[in-house]
Amino acid sequence: CAGESRIATLIIPHDVQRNIVSEDKSYCTTKKEDDDDSGKTLFERAIEVHNRDFNGNDAIPKLLTQCAHALTDTSKKVALLIGGTGAYDEKALKALKNMQISNPKLKLLIENSFVRVDRGVSNLRPCFERVPYFPNDAARFFAGLDTLIICGARKPVAMFGYQDGISNVVPDSIECLEIDASDVTGAILYLYDKFIALSPLPESAQSIATPRTKIVDSFATNTNKLTARDLCAVIATRQPENAIIVDESLTSGGAYWDLSMNSPPFTHLTLTGG
Repeated sequence: CAGESRIATLIIPHDVQRNIVSEDKSYCTTKKEDDDDSGKTLFERAIEVHNRDFNGNDAIPKLLTQCAHALTDTSKKVALLIGGTGAYDEKALKALKNMQISNPKLKLLIENSFVRVDRGVSNLRPCFERVPYFPNDAARFFAGLDTLIICGARKPVAMFGYQDGISNVVPDSIECLEIDASDVTGAILYLYDKFIALSPLPESAQSIATPRTKIVDSFATNTNKLTARDLCAVIATRQPENAIIVDESLTSGGAYWDLSMNSPPFTHLTLTGG
């Protein structure tokens, strides 16, 4: 069925496409019970359907409760890897931001080949760290974590099958909890409710702003030659608020992510294939 995009693709073998349908094979239904005006998210409705079909085992709420306990445990190194609408939906971003405020040790991660992420300095946007591109760098990036929670993405693996290289960049020693949800925003909001129940926000949370530091115009101090990093600095320091940055760079744009960390709020789109 269709996910967040509301687009579904059905692949049918060629020989089946040629067959003549001898009877009505319409399975579409508009059951009244499928209509839901309760205001529940698709994720919450999915939980109800799961419990109905599996005799109320509450497996999904139990997993989210386990994730919430991990996210609020300040004695351990925990990271939350986000994908899908979790990287740009305003409600999801605000929830993630509040989690960071409540637990400053929490690392929020984004896939290296993300589709879209809304970034920049804002009280409504969290600070994401981007998973490194090369496998060995990614393995070092994840090393030391106690728990990795994934929502809206898949467990990271090596981009290519390098000879004598590694495939898994997340060490087996790390506890990995995966939240499989087509409604990523709904899953994050559900997780946030459980998180806040365990770790309430400080009263001053609304007034906490993301610290902003001035980006040094490296190109202004380098009089010898223009480098790829300088070009990234030019864009990061000059881009206007609410800009849409389409990042199709590879090696030459490697410095842009860090240099644009303190840019005004903007939407970052990236090259997801080669």
